[in-house]
Amino acid sequence: MQAIILAAGRGIRLGSLTENTPKPLLKIGEKPILQHVFESLPSEIDEVLVVVKYLGNKIKEYFGNNFSNFKIQYVEQGEMAGTAGALWSARSWLDSKPFLVINSDDLYSLDDLQILIKHDLAIGLYSVEAADGNFYGVRLDGQGNLCGFEKEAADKKLVSTGAYMLDQRIFNYAPVKIKNGEYGLPQTLLKLALDYPVSGVMMKNWFSGNTTEDLKKMEKFLKLNR
Repeated sequence: MQAIILAAGRGIRLGSLTENTPKPLLKIGEKPILQHVFESLPSEIDEVLVVVKYLGNKIKEYFGNNFSNFKIQYVEQGEMAGTAGALWSARSWLDSKPFLVINSDDLYSLDDLQILIKHDLAIGLYSVEAADGNFYGVRLDGQGNLCGFEKEAADKKLVSTGAYMLDQRIFNYAPVKIKNGEYGLPQTLLKLALDYPVSGVMMKNWFSGNTTEDLKKMEKFLKLNR
């Protein structure tokens, strides 16, 4: 099975930390975030496609073409920015089987990804406080399948972890351009979900690495679970 790791972003919200270091190489504990991501991949994954752009050469130099028993191919993100743009850049490298898509700057657990890859089409979800306005809520229908997104929610809301199980059907839908001018994978996935069931899969452990506060939370979690 193939996994696509999205590692092209600049990480603007991390300020000076990413001026000379790509966000996936920022260290949590003694390892870069991306190394933690590699270590969370299920054994069913035999090839990893890493989509790079900003300071991508540094990522290539650090991990090479084989790391932690995974064969690695590097794909340069093209002109189409955003998470859907990254996936489309890797399209020609994919075989005909379902594939995993995850972020390079988030912490996932092996157990959660192991459950996710059992689905043909799925979106990984995590429950957060509704007061956290950094994420849109994910709406599920009565069968637990993706049916929409919402900005406001009551007490808690489900958010996307940036982890997806997809197959070639996603490429039958034009990538959706969002407000910042990028092309969003969740928004494009919703178009697919109107025609095919996309399972919402709850994840027990997940940390997003968007801000310095997020990095501190990652560090604390790893210290407690060593």
